[in-house]
Amino acid sequence: MGWNEILGFIFFIQLCIAAVPLGLKEFQAALNSQYKKSYDEALEHYNKAIDSGELSRETLAIAYNNRADIWVATGHYYKAIIDYNEAIKLNPQPDYFNRRGMVEAKLEEYDKAIRDYSESIKRNPTLAFVYNNRGWAYYKKGDFNASIKDFNEALRLNPNYALALDNRGWVFFRKGLREEALRDITRAIQLEPKNPEFYNDRGIVLMDLEKFDEALRDFDTALSLKPDYTEALKNKERLIKAKKGVRLERLKFINFGK
Repeated sequence: MGWNEILGFIFFIQLCIAAVPLGLKEFQAALNSQYKKSYDEALEHYNKAIDSGELSRETLAIAYNNRADIWVATGHYYKAIIDYNEAIKLNPQPDYFNRRGMVEAKLEEYDKAIRDYSESIKRNPTLAFVYNNRGWAYYKKGDFNASIKDFNEALRLNPNYALALDNRGWVFFRKGLREEALRDITRAIQLEPKNPEFYNDRGIVLMDLEKFDEALRDFDTALSLKPDYTEALKNKERLIKAKKGVRLERLKFINFGK
């Protein structure tokens, strides 16, 4: 290819680029910035893309959804819900309902979260992580049986779903089923041996069973994986008191913030 052909090809590419609507250019720029976690820059591009009036209905829904994800990442949960609302109006995808439900759960609006998870499941009943999310919302409401039912379904869809195993194990523990709890959380650890929360959870169960040496090893492992893990450090301190003979009533020394 000679220089004239190369220059002609470059000119053609420039024409193609120039033909891309400004709104779509802003959308693409927003995606790039979001991928790099340059959130302020991404927000600016999404704002321009949304305001351009040039995006298709589906792409506009994605823009609202992605901007909502940024609001979540930066802790602006109510702004996130507003944008998820817009995404759902434009294109009611199962994932959008699930994402809005996750924010509602963060805000401890568990009934709303359960409704959104249920709508997501209705539209696509094959997503194990949505059953897991709804199961956790049921747990936070105190409905342990509904919670376990959802974790069972999540694990039917994905038998190696470590988080669902850990969550079900925790609910078993709250129900007083300690051996079942140990089984599930141990399996979760086997699947994800670098997850500090799983070791902390198993340590709590072992501490309640007065298996203090095993519990101490789990808390130490959790802290080695995450040195600033406050809950694991507090649980280790409680364990040391228990080993010294300080009486700890079962289920009373647990961090129920989980």
